[in-house]
Amino acid sequence: MTSRYAGQTIDGLLNDPMTQAVMQADHLDPATVRAMLHSMAQRLRTLPHATAPARPAALRTSGIFSRRTACWP
Repeated sequence: MTSRYAGQTIDGLLNDPMTQAVMQADHLDPATVRAMLHSMAQRLRTLPHATAPARPAALRTSGIFSRRTACWP
């Protein structure tokens, strides 16, 4: 499975002007958000792929999500 966001980095995302505007509007400290995202990325890298959550059954058969499989197995 490939993603159109595969090359996007946390730093690239946080340096985006739109992201910065949203964080400012929500009164979020960019350094805190950056640290949290890097911490989460590190934790996710250590998990075996088998522990990723399966696509919820409710989303497999309902509405537009039944046709969207790019994000869920």
